[in-house]
Amino acid sequence: MQLENYPEKSEQAQTKDSIGEYKTFRLPKHRELLGDLERMATKHPILVLSEFDVTEARDLLQKHKVTTGETISFTAWIIRCISEAVSEDKMVQAYRKGKQLVVFEDVDVAFMMDKASQFGELVAGSIVRKANEKSVRQIHEEIRAAQAEKTIQGTLVGEGEDARLAGLFQSLPSAIRRLFGRWYSGNPKLRKKTQGTVGITSVGNILGTQTGAWGCPIVTGMYPLMFGISGISRKPGISEEKIEPREFLSMSVMLDHDAVDGAEAARFLRRLGELFTQAYGLEGDILLGSRLG
Repeated sequence: MQLENYPEKSEQAQTKDSIGEYKTFRLPKHRELLGDLERMATKHPILVLSEFDVTEARDLLQKHKVTTGETISFTAWIIRCISEAVSEDKMVQAYRKGKQLVVFEDVDVAFMMDKASQFGELVAGSIVRKANEKSVRQIHEEIRAAQAEKTIQGTLVGEGEDARLAGLFQSLPSAIRRLFGRWYSGNPKLRKKTQGTVGITSVGNILGTQTGAWGCPIVTGMYPLMFGISGISRKPGISEEKIEPREFLSMSVMLDHDAVDGAEAARFLRRLGELFTQAYGLEGDILLGSRLG
């Protein structure tokens, strides 16, 4: 967001002194909210930088576009693969409550997107409920509907009317906000209802698609399982014992070490890699038009 679009600017007259010229701006409310949410971040994370071969999936989605003229959301397919891997090992999305772990059956995936506002582009979020029971197409349609809505149901971060409750929360004294944060972080049912069980954020293609380019955000957050999606790099890979150009998705993964150990995290990531590499869900779901559930 450009500086000239920041809301609620304070005095902007340029000031000159021994340190040079500068301007002062008021921190936007959605940035204050992000700061409060970060205080609820997982205390003992397992952080993994990874990349997955998504060549087959990209080829199938491209063939579908050429054949039908329809562009299926790549993010929808990522959510489908993640929700399937989580459904096979739900402990990775467990919320801690004191000395207990609360494990939900539903895989509710929250994703971030840019939304236009009077202040420019702001980050907002929506949740795909029971993503483990939905097809890629169903998830795709939910994402497109959320992007088109003027008022987002289940907004996590935003500005204006979409975040009036967040604005009310931010108007409270900081001590009260911290008390609420501690209560909220210890309430798994409320957290699932308001934020889901898995978080996904994307920064796009950081370094472009040049051969060998690689870049990945390191994510932290208030979810027991969170993904930071970067771009796709094209470089040599091995397929059927042959070296050929392949496309790799860069991704960081954060798991809660209170819920899973390193070995279980490795098994989860290995399974997720298999789903990505096999283009899970696309053949029947997209190309043949079948549905799940």
